[in-house]
Amino acid sequence: MRAWVAASVLLFGVRGAHAKEGDAQVTVRGQRPRDAASEVRLDAAVLAASSARSVDDLLRQIPGVLVVQHGAEGKGVELFVRGFDALHGQDVEVLLGDVPLNEPSNVHAHGYLDLAFIIPELVVGIDATKGVARLDQGDFATAASLGLRLGVPAAERGARVVLEAGTTSRLRALALYAPADRPEGDVVGVELMRDPGFGQHRASRRISALGQWGLGRLGGARLEGLAAIYGGWFDLPGALRLEDLPRYPVGGSYNTETGGTSHRALAALTARARAGATRLKATAFAQARALRLDENFTGDLAFPEQGDRHLQTHVAWSGGLRVHATRPLAGGLGLRAFSDAHAHRVDQQIDRLDRDGQPWNRARDLQSTRLAGALGLGLVYAPWEAVELFAGARGDVLREAGTDRGAPRTFEGTTGQLSPRAGLTVTPWAPLKIQAAYGRGLRSPEASAFSEGGVTPTAVDHAELGLRFTRPGLDVGAAVFAIALDDERLFDHAAGVSLGQGASRRRGLEVDADYRPHPAVLLGASFTRTDARFTALDRPVPGVPTWVATARAAYAPARGLGAGLTGVQIGERPLAHGARAGPAAVLSGRLGYRWALCALDLEVENLLDARWREGEFDFASHWDPRAPRSALPVIHVFPGPPRQARLGFTTWF
Repeated sequence: MRAWVAASVLLFGVRGAHAKEGDAQVTVRGQRPRDAASEVRLDAAVLAASSARSVDDLLRQIPGVLVVQHGAEGKGVELFVRGFDALHGQDVEVLLGDVPLNEPSNVHAHGYLDLAFIIPELVVGIDATKGVARLDQGDFATAASLGLRLGVPAAERGARVVLEAGTTSRLRALALYAPADRPEGDVVGVELMRDPGFGQHRASRRISALGQWGLGRLGGARLEGLAAIYGGWFDLPGALRLEDLPRYPVGGSYNTETGGTSHRALAALTARARAGATRLKATAFAQARALRLDENFTGDLAFPEQGDRHLQTHVAWSGGLRVHATRPLAGGLGLRAFSDAHAHRVDQQIDRLDRDGQPWNRARDLQSTRLAGALGLGLVYAPWEAVELFAGARGDVLREAGTDRGAPRTFEGTTGQLSPRAGLTVTPWAPLKIQAAYGRGLRSPEASAFSEGGVTPTAVDHAELGLRFTRPGLDVGAAVFAIALDDERLFDHAAGVSLGQGASRRRGLEVDADYRPHPAVLLGASFTRTDARFTALDRPVPGVPTWVATARAAYAPARGLGAGLTGVQIGERPLAHGARAGPAAVLSGRLGYRWALCALDLEVENLLDARWREGEFDFASHWDPRAPRSALPVIHVFPGPPRQARLGFTTWF
């Protein structure tokens, strides 16, 4: 699959340029130590300088993480991490604060992630854990866990307005409020965006309100509230057969009516407290979700008369409670504990549509309720100052019950998994840490699997050995890893579902470096090499890039002129049925000027106007009624965006 990273450039300006000289590097006090050498933390300096159409672009700054958007903004992105094609989230756990965002049993993809509601200027940090190293990594953490933290650093606080226009007739407006006398995490923002897109049938619109605010104290606990409300509307262009690419302009589409809508309401309350030497953190949350996707990937291959267009409808409610606790014990021992309890209810349908968009057959009609819980306990032991060991385990259990109204039948089942976690950290020299980590992760069965009698979670065993060298202004890490997965799941475009492919394994190497010789200079690079194969047949897992390299450089002074470049190079990727996708490279740039209370910022994506492919697949389709019908697979592509520019103006009050 043609994996894509829409490169964005690190530079001061619209996003967080309200900083004083010397404030480019931000240290988060009280931050927990890394549990694995490959853990990466993007701080406020990197994120504030990032060019970001949406929060998806912030994820592209994480070393070894590829983010692919097939068409217009709004539909969940596809993620690639450590040789996993995580589809729309099935193998990457993402949290906002301590609120899980993956959606179990989503009608489009198990673990579906919709991050468009998160306003990029409100994200102050991202913690990326590759593999499974911590007790709180749960469902969908088979490849990685990504944690997004909201806030605005002290030097950048205040009220601001951002106005943005682009060459695609894009218009975006943001109002942000972060009072200077409030803590870093207190911020509220409202965003409106419309963008016709770079090609045919790629328009998108969204409105989002997001905020986090300290609510004072209750007893001995500090309270913090989080709330969001979001609406998104977007086109779904589908893929083009490679042979038809010359007949269409950049961003062409067979479809003219397909599209989607996405809505979310979220509320959470977090309490932090100390009871003697014990530290506690508890988060209660509730979410409501609605998703509607009207798509057609295959033309009229399966249904010559009506066509293969289909409508996926998903409504879900969820809520839960997550609790973290740590306590020092005697003799160099420490206790870590984590618990999680949540409920999730889904109501979903898949309707086949005729050429006029009218339903003619219901392919799925399912309603289900999930109750799940987890408990993790572990001990940290530091026999010497330079050595720390961790050993623990996490137990997950879930019960699913529902009705498959299409069968019709009712179903219920209970399943679970015990997941050991362990780690060793040796510090032979203060700046250098050598770390080994092992963990077992899981991907829960989706509701439709319970309906069909499959109730066993997919397990993954993840081992890593690496080192990290950290000094002021320099952070360098390297790690080798090995992964074994029970059941690889790949999306079948003809069937419109993810299908199990059997066991798989991964081997790989990651290297990343972040160098800041001066507060205004940010340099970074990363390289990831992965070999992903099915265990039984020893053939490559399709869609997974064999390697990816990124580099970024920016000059970001607190005042005056700044500039930067970001580049990404992606190696060849195997596709289904023995096909291969070629390499891709994209370079982007940014130029801006900062005055006392305003900034002007020019961002250019795909600076060299490279002709490249955002996504690449191998499956059968039939779109031309004059062409013979064939079930043989052919290459399909999503054309990558051409050169695009955005001009932004920011003013602070």
